[in-house]
Amino acid sequence: MRLTKNPRTLAAISFIGPVVLALALLAILWGTPGPTPLNLSLELSGVVSLSGVLAAALFSAVALSRLQKLVMLVICAAAAFASAFFSPVLLLGWVYPVWFLVRCYRESTV
Repeated sequence: MRLTKNPRTLAAISFIGPVVLALALLAILWGTPGPTPLNLSLELSGVVSLSGVLAAALFSAVALSRLQKLVMLVICAAAAFASAFFSPVLLLGWVYPVWFLVRCYRESTV
C-alpha cells in the first residue's frame, strides 16, 4: 500500500512538525543568556511528549475505533488551540497533524 493512501500513517508522520518546532524553541530558550522561563520549557516539553504519544498510537497495529480517533483529534485540536496562547509559532506546527487526523477520522473503520 502506498504511503499516500494510508491516512493513519500520514497522520503519525505529521507530528514531526510540532516536535521539530518545539525542540527548536527549546534550543533557542536554553541558548539565550538569562533565566530560562520554566513554564514555557515545560509546555514545550509537553508538546514533544504529547506528539510522541499520539504518533505512537497511530503507528501501532491496534485498530482504532471511531471514538478513539475522535478523542485523538480533540486532544490535537486542543493542543493547537492552547499553543496559540503560549507560543503562536508552534500553532503552525499543529496545522498538518490536525488536518491528517481529520482525514484519519473520516476513513472507514474496518
